[in-house]
Amino acid sequence: MISLRDAFHHIHLSIHSTLDFNKIIRKVVVESAKATGCESSMMALCKGNLWTVKYTYGLLRELAAKSFTDEELPHAATAKTTRKPVSVNDTFNDNRVNRDIMKTLGIRSALAIPIIVRGKVTGTLLLHYHSAKVTFSETLIDFASKVSISASVALENARLYEDLMERQKELRVEKDLSDALIRINMLIHSTFDIDRIMKRVLREAAKAIGAESAILFILTEGEWEVRSVYKLPSKLPGKRFVGSELKHAELAIEMSAPLAVDNVAGDRRVNPEFASKLGIRSLLQLPFMTRCETKGGIGFHYHSGTAVFDRAHIKFAGRFADSLSLAFDNANSCNAVLRARNREGLLTDAMLNVIETFEQPFVVMGRDSRLIFYSHAFVELTGYGRDELKSIARLSDLTPPEWREQEKKVFGELERTGEPQVYQNECMRKDGSRIPVEIILHQALDTLGNTVYYYAFFTDIRERKKVEYELQQAQRDLKDYIAELEQHNKEFEIINNMNGLLLACKSVGGIYRVIDKYVRQLFAYDRGAVYVFDESRTVLETVLTWGDIRIEGHVLRPRDCRALRLGKSYSVDDPVNETLCPHIKPETGMAYICIPVTAKTRNIGLFHLQFTKYAGVPKEKAERLTAHKKHLASITAESISLSLLNFKLREAFFRQSILDPLTNLYNRRYMIATFERELHRMARKQGPLGVIMLDIDYFKQFNDTYGHEAGDILLQELSAFMRRSIREEDIACRYGGEEFVIILPESSLEASTHRAEQMRQEIKKLSFTYLNQNIGPITLSFGVAAFPDHGRRQEDILRAADAALYKAKEEGRDRVITAAT
Repeated sequence: MISLRDAFHHIHLSIHSTLDFNKIIRKVVVESAKATGCESSMMALCKGNLWTVKYTYGLLRELAAKSFTDEELPHAATAKTTRKPVSVNDTFNDNRVNRDIMKTLGIRSALAIPIIVRGKVTGTLLLHYHSAKVTFSETLIDFASKVSISASVALENARLYEDLMERQKELRVEKDLSDALIRINMLIHSTFDIDRIMKRVLREAAKAIGAESAILFILTEGEWEVRSVYKLPSKLPGKRFVGSELKHAELAIEMSAPLAVDNVAGDRRVNPEFASKLGIRSLLQLPFMTRCETKGGIGFHYHSGTAVFDRAHIKFAGRFADSLSLAFDNANSCNAVLRARNREGLLTDAMLNVIETFEQPFVVMGRDSRLIFYSHAFVELTGYGRDELKSIARLSDLTPPEWREQEKKVFGELERTGEPQVYQNECMRKDGSRIPVEIILHQALDTLGNTVYYYAFFTDIRERKKVEYELQQAQRDLKDYIAELEQHNKEFEIINNMNGLLLACKSVGGIYRVIDKYVRQLFAYDRGAVYVFDESRTVLETVLTWGDIRIEGHVLRPRDCRALRLGKSYSVDDPVNETLCPHIKPETGMAYICIPVTAKTRNIGLFHLQFTKYAGVPKEKAERLTAHKKHLASITAESISLSLLNFKLREAFFRQSILDPLTNLYNRRYMIATFERELHRMARKQGPLGVIMLDIDYFKQFNDTYGHEAGDILLQELSAFMRRSIREEDIACRYGGEEFVIILPESSLEASTHRAEQMRQEIKKLSFTYLNQNIGPITLSFGVAAFPDHGRRQEDILRAADAALYKAKEEGRDRVITAAT
């Protein structure tokens, strides 16, 4: 089983490499149980005193989505109250749990770990044993607590991502509705035909909010007359209803606000007969008023199913009703003006009186665009007095210079097409400020079709522009933040991929190559270096760098790095005013972080990262990005330390499996496998291979004289002597007891015999001290054989060498005998 440290690192990276809320929960529940050896686990999220199970492992699937009260999961409730882990070793005899539920689920031991997000407990991770009572160790509880903390951050990021995506969706809806309202405003000001206005805009408004039908009522003599419909029976227009039949419309007028009914069935605010006849399942009703006088109402409906009218739709419907009310008033007023015209279409006193009362800024211009008359609302818009406006000759005098060419084209288009023109502009006020306006430009014709004068409605669109700007800004902010989270997701995926490859590395060089590849992806725009202690542990050597790194040399002394001296990470955000490590050049001018690379609390190296300060971005975002950069560096350093530690452990296990523990020479099993491989290699190359088998003379007598401990020391001294006496490509093995075998690739029988003779003579110079006694000299007996001289199989060659060694013993020891061919 992998260590809990490795398991936590794996879980941490896994849950931070996704923004899927449910996937994070599944990972935490399953991997935590596997790492701790627990037989089941689950996560429950709390709201009030209810706990809803989100995912289970090793338990009945029916538990998922099931809710429990605090009384049913008291150990979870206690963890929530105390904000500390609750460990129950015997659930059948502990009052801190609901024993009936524990027995039903077959849980004998339980551990509840609170999940805390932004200072509030939002859930609990629950780990269980079933087959026996188990005491949860401090190590296991600490592991589960760390997983809980990591899960809290990952779940919060996932929740934030979901909220951001939902908000982005809402902003898109708001933007679409805002654009729809602009189109509707253009439509309602393009004509003064009230019936045409109502028919066209009702359709557009219904489409904008996705309503399946719409209806517009006008109050006539105390009754509700249907004036226009969209996707309702064509016989409805002209039909009248009394107030009791339209209770919801009466209520909307009484409230002077939109009324949303998500399900009309059983709702007393809606007349069931009216809803049934039209097949209405949900409705949104708005009051329709002009000049503070109720004129009627507008209704939007759903038929195929019930629907919830959200805030954006209700807000849009209210703004639509306001625009329609204003258009209704303008149309009535303009129709009154048209009725008051004389035959030539010229202005009359009656017309001027009507124009003066317009609620919307309104201006009349001559054919040369000179101002002739304007409403009081227009005077207020410009900030001039009525008499002061007389000094303003033309509309262009109120138009900023950069807009005048566009305005000229609009007048030309009106003359060419005869169609009202809608365009946006700015109005320069007396105080020098500018107000964004939307202008609907019309022309008045005489009986011959010639233009007599122009008239225009102005709409102050400051609020609209503000909303548009806020929407755009919010969309940019959301897009940036979502991009950040998605980038974090990609970065953790890169780390996961790196860790997967690191586990497969069979050499330190391979580890460094993998790290080099992936840190360049993670920190593509940054600089950095990885240092590792040399064998003396007096200095650290640079094993890899990336970017245009600026450091003092490629060897680092531990005292020159504050992180190594402190034994923890050290970072500098302001290289001008903060204290730099001695190994950093002052002129670098970059923020940086140094992180010790540790293995089992021992420093084995250093991860160093230099990164550019986030300039030109809001302070909050810069701090967030800097914190993430440091977090990413810490995780990378942790991955490096784990990979090096795991490699050293694998290397240690491998060495243990192939080395003799006493002499540190290769063992017999490794010798047999290596001998076979070298025989095949020499056979392909048609080269020789020598084998020396040697034995310590009178070793039993030595043990009887000095003791077995001295015998072990002798074997160790002999092993050291053998390592000094052979080539790098030679293989020395302990064959058994005091017998050793040396395999000499590409060495002939004659050369191998010569090598054995040299060793026989040199070993006599060996002496050592044991219990203040000088021991030595010793002698060795040798048997030498070779491939292909004594066979092509290792059994034959070893048998020949063994026979030669036996003969050396018989002939008096301390000699080299070559096997007979």
